[in-house]
Amino acid sequence: MTVGVPLPDAPPNLADRPVFTADGVAFTVADLVRRTRVGSRDAPVTASSAAQVEEGFRRSRGLLRADQLEAWLAGWEIAADDFRRWTEDVVGGTSTASGWCALLCSGSFDVITSELASAAAAACELGSSPVDAAGFDEADWTERLIAAGATTARLTAAIETHRLSWTRLTVTQVVTSARGVAEELRHRVLSDGVDLRSAAGLAGIAVHDVTQVLADVSPPALRAALAGAQTGELVGPLPVPGCWIVISVLSRTAATLADPETRARAAATVRAEVIADAVARHVVA
Repeated sequence: MTVGVPLPDAPPNLADRPVFTADGVAFTVADLVRRTRVGSRDAPVTASSAAQVEEGFRRSRGLLRADQLEAWLAGWEIAADDFRRWTEDVVGGTSTASGWCALLCSGSFDVITSELASAAAAACELGSSPVDAAGFDEADWTERLIAAGATTARLTAAIETHRLSWTRLTVTQVVTSARGVAEELRHRVLSDGVDLRSAAGLAGIAVHDVTQVLADVSPPALRAALAGAQTGELVGPLPVPGCWIVISVLSRTAATLADPETRARAAATVRAEVIADAVARHVVA
């Protein structure tokens, strides 16, 4: 929570500005600000200097030129000095900028907008379009739509689409800074018939057993190499940042709806699809 900053009011000149419409009902700046929650203005940036905070902010919003930043601030009635104080607040953990500036610059206004637009779209999709923005109660609409849309058939379809990337691999891996050492480990496994763990032990190198979904493997070159690797196969040596890696594939488990982790991934994917589809049909920014 941003301590000491009161929940802001929308500046009078901006209060009636429409942010989006849901089935023709306009939601204004004031409608969104009224839904601000205590603690929702934490800045989603970390930096060691105010200049870094400003750079990250500008890059995230495409405000690369000074005049673009000035126009954005002026459009939201944020004074340049208040913006500067906000960048310093992020680094120092203080709260000297106005609540309005903190709300806009931290990205929290964007989060509120996305949440409310999703809820309004869900209500429209379920046949209960908002009558007016001020009286719209966003509670539960999103979850109700997701519950209706997350059918077994749709979850299964999501798994089929992501079957390869959601494959789970259990591997033994050895990381070394020297390519020659990695090549020697590979030679011992393939030519001498020694398993990777034993070969690494003889060389005094640490061995790690890792279980990971293919989609989470990085860097991409390593993910690509493992995509077709079968149980018992040796992969590498491959370069990874600052070192070399050799991997022995212990097991490969296909993605299925019965697997809790895979089901959770499918549910998250379907959730995003259901909401995105509803927003596309009913919300105009």
